[in-house]
Formats: sequence, structure tokens, C-alpha cells
Amino acid sequence: MSKLATIINDLKVTKGLTDELIKIVIEDFLKVAFKKKFGTDENAVVVFSDDSSEVTLYAKKLIVDAVEDPNIEILLAEAERSMPDCGVGDQLLEEVNPEDFGRNEILVASQKAHALLQNFESDTIYSEFSNKEGEIVIGYFLREHNKNIIVDLGRSEGILPKKFQLPRDTFNVGDRIKSLVYEVKRKGSKVDIVLTRTHKEFVRKIFELEVPELYDRSVEIINIVREPGYRTKIAVRSSHSEIDPVGTCIGAKGSRINNVMLELDGERIDILKYDAEPLKYIYHSLSPAEVKQVIILDYAKRTALAVVEEDDFPIAIGKLGLNIRLASRLTNWQVSIKTVEQFKEMSMSEDFSKTLLENINDTEEVDISKVSELSSLHLHIINTLQDNKVFFIEDLLKLGENDFKKFGFSSADIQHINTVLKDFTESSDAGPVKQKSIDQIPTVYIAEKEEKVEKPSEEEAAEEDLLIDVLPLDPALIKKLELAGYTKLYDLVELIVQEKIKSIDTLTPEEQSTIDTIVKENVQVESEK
Repeated sequence: MSKLATIINDLKVTKGLTDELIKIVIEDFLKVAFKKKFGTDENAVVVFSDDSSEVTLYAKKLIVDAVEDPNIEILLAEAERSMPDCGVGDQLLEEVNPEDFGRNEILVASQKAHALLQNFESDTIYSEFSNKEGEIVIGYFLREHNKNIIVDLGRSEGILPKKFQLPRDTFNVGDRIKSLVYEVKRKGSKVDIVLTRTHKEFVRKIFELEVPELYDRSVEIINIVREPGYRTKIAVRSSHSEIDPVGTCIGAKGSRINNVMLELDGERIDILKYDAEPLKYIYHSLSPAEVKQVIILDYAKRTALAVVEEDDFPIAIGKLGLNIRLASRLTNWQVSIKTVEQFKEMSMSEDFSKTLLENINDTEEVDISKVSELSSLHLHIINTLQDNKVFFIEDLLKLGENDFKKFGFSSADIQHINTVLKDFTESSDAGPVKQKSIDQIPTVYIAEKEEKVEKPSEEEAAEEDLLIDVLPLDPALIKKLELAGYTKLYDLVELIVQEKIKSIDTLTPEEQSTIDTIVKENVQVESEK
């Protein structure tokens, strides 16, 4: 292989450039050096061999009787030595040896070629990663700068800002990092690839890797809400009646959801069934709490009340109100929680009864203009439209099928949108647009009786919910335990009680002993012996 062919091959491998781009860089390098030496490059000609293994530089000169500028002209007698049939006025290509260029010519040409290479490489990287926005990439920890992590992505580097890292994320040099491409932007000749592990789409993409049914769309994720590092709620549905969407996402013995939770550093995930009926949707959204009854307080204001047993009240609310907050965001309803006793007291209240009665009997017809006021439009469609800055029906009517596809809507979603819009426009033609009266919509949902399952006490439930990072363990040990599948304190304690800590072969004997000691010092452990 020639020296030139070797250079071209190296540039293709290290910079990811095409043959044509590399030829442009080489040609530009030779012409810059040519101009530095001869004062112009207008008569410089660069010719590559068919296989690009050789390149020749020529100076195109005019054949004359008397030379005024030797850089662009040549005497007839001299030209006849290489081209016997030439005449005055003809042009001759005279070969120029690049090795004759001086140090200054080479330096200037190298600087220009380097800048050109940077621009081409920047264009290539931007083109590659801008097409990956919203997709999962896998890189490796390079270094940390101001708490931001620099990630090796192969031919480029990505940045994982501190605000886009999970609370328990800890990485060492060389560690594998899975993240979502959040944004790709140019800064001069550089390209910034911003990564995230906190975005809700990161959870969606990880589930798509774990659940093939999501890829073939036999199961669909309708909405995701998330408090990164703590809890995520996901509403799913299936287009096939024989497929259980929740069980499909959880997997046999929790295999699929456990893999996702492991990637998210033990973040809790609630998967629930989506229902177009708000009452049932709210009922499911409060999982893992057992809801006895859901009541719509005000359809226009989207407020609802969920009734639970006393034992379920802290579970329904969640730590620091996390569960109820996520449920409200998931359903796009403002949900409040009351115990059965509290609800009985409310029911006897004259004000409450009057308010509920007014809502049930309210048949006032209201003009509507917002997308969110189209009661027959599925909630996940409303959320996606609002995410894409489509808030008003007037704007929605201007969109076409291609716009909907860009938003990620399925064919079924697009058909549903068109049906709703058709009904809307027909109603508009007939007169003022009216919202469906409240008395035509169910306002109360009472949970069907199910087989009673013995539930842990509130204290036991709280203990089972604790993660191993409540222990004063070194972060490296916590990471090893999580990778071995032990994210909960309850499971780790059980392992210690059964004296099976040695089963984790990724731990050294010293580490096993350290964990055993710390658990026994911080948790009341009763041996089974």
C-alpha cells in the first residue's frame, strides 16, 4: 500500500470521513502549499489515480515565445521536450514534486488541512448523532469535570451533566454508561452531545430494549411520569385482547422490570393499565395502594377524589406525597386522597353533597377552544400534542398526517384524531360547539370485589421499600450489590440471616465480612438457627 493510500485509510478509520472528503482535504493541502510557493493556485491541478493510491500535482502553463511569468508560462522549445506536437497558445501540465515545498509552505498547508479536517469531522459527528436524538447510546466513563461526566462514545465524546444524572449514579473510569441522547448542538467547529439518564424517554427506551412487544407495538406505552431515582409510573395498553400489557412489561418473575430497575439504580417502577375512562385510570394510577372508590368532583376542573382504607392511606400518598403527585401527573387529573372514615364525614357535609349534586346535574353547554377540552380525545394524545406546543383546536385543525407521524402517533391514534376532529367540525357547522354534559358521564367508580390478599403492615411495607443505600456502605460496595440484584434492604437482610452472603461471587471475602458486620450493626437481625 502506498503512503497516500495509508493516510487515506487512517483518516477513514480515525475520523470517519468518506473517500471524497479525504480527497478534498489532500487536494486543498497541496493547493495551499502550491499557492504559498508560487503566489497563486489558479493553475494548480491535482490528479488522483483510479484507486486513490497515488496523487500527482501539476502546474498548468501556457506555451509562449517569450516568458514573462515562469509560474504560469513556459517556452515553446522547453515544452516540446515533453510534448513534441505542441504549439504556441497550447497548455502544458508540468509536474510539481511536493517534496520541493519548503517548511513554511508545509506549515501553512498543514494548518489549513487541519482546520478543514475538523470541520468535516464536526459535520460527520453532528450528522450521525443529531439523528440519534431520543435514542439510547452506550459509552464509557472518561473523566469528571465540575461534576459533569465526560463519556467516550467512540469517535466523539458526550457530556452527562450533573442535573441529568440519577441521585445514586456512581461511575469509575472505564465503567459502561447507558444514556439517552438529549440534545446535539454545534459550538463553532465543535459538537456538544448532551446525554441524560433522568428523562422519562430514557425509561421508555430501556423498556423497549427489554420488551419485544413494545417494539412490534402489540403493547404500547401511553404515558410516563417520573421522579428520577425514586419512582416512575407507566401507563400501558395492548392492541390485542389476549395480551396482558402489564404482565408483559413486568416479565416472568419480574425479570424484565428488574433489569430496568437495575439500570436505573433501583428506582421503583409502577406499571399500570391505561383506561380511556378517567375513573378507572385514576383507580389504577394509585398503585400500589388499594383504592376502594373514585369520585369525579369536577370534570371541567379535572378534580377527583380517591377513597382508601386507613392502612392504605400512607401508601396512596407515598413518601413526601410522591405517589399521589405522580398519579395526578400521569392522569392529568388533580387527585386527592381520603380514608373511608374521612369520606363518610365528608358525605355528611351539606357543602360536599351540594357540590357533588351540582356537578352531576350540570348540563350547561360550554364553548370549547382548547385541545384539552375535547373530552373524547385520548389523554395520551392530548399530552403529546401539548408537548409539541399544540394547545388550541384551531392549531390542531391545521395539522396533517405527516405532522402527526412526526409527533410519534400510531395509525390508530391518527384515525382517532381525525374522527374526533370530524365530529368537532360537524358540531361547529351545526352551531356553537358544546361540551358533553356532565350527567352523561359516570362520576363514581367503586372497585369490584376481589379476593382479599393479606397485606403487610404499614411498618413492614415501609421496611420492604427501603433501599440498601440507607446503610453506611461504601458506594463501590452498594454498586456491586445492586449489580448482583440486591437493591432493597429487606432482601439484603434476608441474605445475611440465611448466611448466603458468600453466594455473591463478585465480592471478596473481606467485602462479604464488611457487609455482614455493617448490616448486623445497623439492623436488628434475628438468626434462623
